[in-house]
Amino acid sequence: MRAGMEYQYFGFKFRKKLIFILVILLLYIHAGQTKTDGSNVDHKCGDNLCINGDCIDGNCTCYAGWKGPSCQLCGGRVRLTEPEGVITHGIGNYSIDMQCTWLIDGADNRTIQLYVDDFATECGWDHVYIYDGDSVYSNLLAVYSGMVQLDKFATHNLTSLEAKSGSAYVHFYSDAAYNMTGFKITYKYHSCPSISSALNCSGNGACDPESGLCTCNAGWGGRACSEPHCPRDCSGHGECDQQRHRCRCHRGYRGSDCSQLEEEGFWELLPPSPYPPSKYVPAGRASHAAIIKGDSIWLFGGESFTPTAFVVKYDINAFL
Repeated sequence: MRAGMEYQYFGFKFRKKLIFILVILLLYIHAGQTKTDGSNVDHKCGDNLCINGDCIDGNCTCYAGWKGPSCQLCGGRVRLTEPEGVITHGIGNYSIDMQCTWLIDGADNRTIQLYVDDFATECGWDHVYIYDGDSVYSNLLAVYSGMVQLDKFATHNLTSLEAKSGSAYVHFYSDAAYNMTGFKITYKYHSCPSISSALNCSGNGACDPESGLCTCNAGWGGRACSEPHCPRDCSGHGECDQQRHRCRCHRGYRGSDCSQLEEEGFWELLPPSPYPPSKYVPAGRASHAAIIKGDSIWLFGGESFTPTAFVVKYDINAFL
């Protein structure tokens, strides 16, 4: 009898605890529901705004081309018809295995300027492709991968891209390994090239919206008026040649702004060669290694659309 009584007592305690848990669960569910009169609404997405979607029945319903609990990440195709706007992967770091596409459409053959305001992706693996047209079969304007940093030096500034067909097609792809902070690209119709979407002609000139061309202020040049004729006033190691629009460096100093000691090695921006690829001028390539020795540049490996040798020597003085 004692053993049986103990068993009955244990069963009563267990049933009491189970009823208590069920009551608490019902109260919790009831608190999360919307009242029939519409008062005291407590949606799941009330405090978590649906960034690219609408809050319906407590859940975010994303617009076409967006995904995530707050519709915060791109995830498909987005058609843009406004005269200006922003293209971005979303909020926070982008995720792995993303494929997103934007079509800027409806410009009626007007020029579209695209400004890369921020950009950071896994170099060589996660890419943004930009086409002048409405598909991947249109003219490819640029492929970006890695990090883009805008600063005051002319050789580092990135001007805007220009789509002249009236449409622009942007595609983003990330692989399954690594993610970074992503990108922000601003576009505008009938604008002028610039290093920033907030400034016309980089703040150093006047924009003609009809032609889409910049008229640069004194001391500035380039399509976007982003290239100072004499960067940093030649760093105190040279004089500005106003006729040739460049610095004349003092002995022992080199570089576009005369800031580099020649004896320690230096980098200079060379103008594009007017000569087609030949045995003297190597065909264009990417992802290669290069060294400078004397008056020669040695290129190793890389990728090219035309057959070329693995190692190529380029004589800097060949056509001077």
